[in-house]
Order: sequence, then C-alpha cells, then structure tokens
Amino acid sequence: MDNFNNMNYDPDEYLAEKRRKKKNTLLLIAAFATVALVSFVAGRAVGKLGSFYSYTNNDTANESIMKMVEIEKVLEEKYLWDVDSEKMWDNAVKGFIYGLEDIYTSYMNSEEAKQYEESLSNDDFDGIGVQIRNTEEFNVYVVNVFNGSPAEAAGLLEGDIIISADETNLTGAGIDSAVTYIRGEAGTSVRLGIIREGEEEIIYMDVVRQKIEYHEVTYKMLEDNIGYIKIESFSEGCDDDFEKFLDKLLDEGMESLIIDLRSNPGGYLYCALNIADRIMPKSAIIYTRDTDGKTKYHYSDAEELDMKVVILLNEESASASEVLSGSLSDTGNAVIVGKNSFGKGVVQQPVQFIDGSTLKYVCEEYFLPSGQKVHGIGIAPDHEVDNIPGGEDRQLEKAIEVAKDR
Repeated sequence: MDNFNNMNYDPDEYLAEKRRKKKNTLLLIAAFATVALVSFVAGRAVGKLGSFYSYTNNDTANESIMKMVEIEKVLEEKYLWDVDSEKMWDNAVKGFIYGLEDIYTSYMNSEEAKQYEESLSNDDFDGIGVQIRNTEEFNVYVVNVFNGSPAEAAGLLEGDIIISADETNLTGAGIDSAVTYIRGEAGTSVRLGIIREGEEEIIYMDVVRQKIEYHEVTYKMLEDNIGYIKIESFSEGCDDDFEKFLDKLLDEGMESLIIDLRSNPGGYLYCALNIADRIMPKSAIIYTRDTDGKTKYHYSDAEELDMKVVILLNEESASASEVLSGSLSDTGNAVIVGKNSFGKGVVQQPVQFIDGSTLKYVCEEYFLPSGQKVHGIGIAPDHEVDNIPGGEDRQLEKAIEVAKDR
C-alpha cells in the first residue's frame, strides 16, 4: 500500500494544510476572533484586548468584543449572584461559531477537545453506548444504540433527540460538546431529556454509565465463502484492523466480500482512503477542492482485491463511509445495497489553540473520481432495500444474494 505522505497527503495531520491568504472573510473572522477571545479569557485583563486589533480590522467585531467586555464589568459589579466569567466567555465563543449556521464547524473547550480525541482513539470508554450526530437544527440525534448497552436498557431508541443531560440544555449543542455531558465515569448516572417522534411530552430517563467495549471493526465468514466486515466508525487504527481481518478471511477461503457501513458516521479520512487503496487497482480515489479552487487528488496503488465487493449503506452512513463506498462504486469496484447515504461530502480541519481548545472548520469539499458531488446528495444504492425495524435484516440478505453472483 502506498504511503500517502508521498502523495501530498499526511494522515497524522488529518489532511492538515495551512490556510492560504485569500480565505473566506467570514471564516477568517471566526478563526481570528476565536484566538482573541481565548487569549482574553486566559489573561482576564483589559491589556489582553489590545492584541485583538492585530488580528482583524473588522470594526463590527471590535465593537462587539468591547461591548462584551463592558457587559462583563456590569455583571461582575451589579449582578445579584456569582458570575462565572470563564464559562460565559467559553459560551460566547461557541455562540460566535454557531453564527456560521454550519453543523460541521464547531468549537470545543480544552476538556471537550480532550474527551473528543479520546473517543477517537480508545476502543473502551465509559458512557451509555450510543452514536449521535447533529441535525440541521443543531439538535443531538441518536443514530445508533449499542446492543446490550445502558442506553438500550434504559429505553433509548434510534431517532430520539437528546435535549438535556442532567441540568445542561443540549438544544443547539454540537455533538463534540454534547458528548462530554452524556459520557462520564462508569457507575455514575445521567438524566437525559428526550424528544421522541409520536410523543407529545418530553421523556426523562436515568441511564447508569458503564464501561463500553466498542470494537470499530468486526468480521466473520458467512455462507458460500462470503466474507463480512463491519466498520462502525473510522477511528484511529480501523484501517489496520480492516487489513488484518481481510487477510484472515482470505486465508479462510473468502470468495466475495460484504463491507457493512450502515450507521457509520465517519471519522478519520485517511482510514477510508487506505481501505479503498487496498481494494481498488491503481486509480484516483477522490479529489478535494478548497475555497481557492485548489484541487488535490488522492490515489490508490496497483494492489487490489480481485473479487466481488458489496457495500451496505443506510441513511446514517456519512462522511468517510461515503468516501469509501462512493469511490468504490464510482470506479466500478463495488455494488451498493441499502439506502441513500447521508450526504456529508466535506473535510474538516482542526486548529488547536494554546489553552487546549480546538476549532474544527470545513476546509475542503471532496468529489468522486467522475466528478460526482457528494455533499447534500449522498451515495445512491444500486439495489435499494428497506429494513423493517425489529424484523429480518433484508438489506444483508440482499447483499448476500448479490455477493453470491460472482
């Protein structure tokens, strides 16, 4: 497998590329003003505000910052109860980013950023056992409830919207922030407020957190030497696990392969590219385009998997899942079964500040080798199949049928 560092691709930096001078003005203001706000919070001194003017010449931004400083002074002197200025400034930064109205651009304080990174690198974690995403209204939507999890035992269902965790209102919260309130030490309890379709009242449930054993990649051999690999998310190391399990299935005599990406919300792009590289012959996998129109291609090498590949998708398969499935479908290297995918076709870039907080913003859009757009559209299946909740897995049955036709 090629080393993508030799193809203008650095997986350790997660497609990190310094922004060029001619960036969208709104995003520049977001990044620069965030730095200023964090600097001000850290220093808590008016003198720190002077450094703000070196970041932007935007008069409206300057006036807003000064207004917030004056508001803080009034509240510290006159407000009836104690003022938590640090929390106020932290929420001010989040509100500032919220003004973009982009669910893929978010801000995490240092604690949230730490927990988010841990969630991408650890197989085991303390929590309730769910996958979540943001809706277009920035609500916290339950994508998947793990089998045998505390969430399942408490009655949480896929499609529920979590509006609160204990006393914290999660309405409009980014998932990067929400996860820090939902997770917690094993043995502790969190009271969730739930909105459920068909229910008029808010449902409250107490969920006792446990150690969650979460394996992103699992495999087994199905009938007729059909290999099956399920990828729950593209977290760190999942590409290595895929390669390891693929080799085991090949050793067992696999003649065709099903890759299950249903309800996979995505993750590290380089993992999807590496897996696509292992399956595809020498070819373009995807290309990305930034705000300057700069295009960058990502290629696979000559090594390929010479057999029928079927990919399972559903409405919650997103991001890196669509990179893998879309590139293999677009180049004729896989057949798609299931439902049209979610439609997240953008790449996000993290920027970490000196205090450990992180801004994650959209920096590029990706396209399939044919030029097909994914963002807002998704990947259409070759065989559209609905699943009946609680019934037989008709999508998997269809995938097996297709995989048999070698």
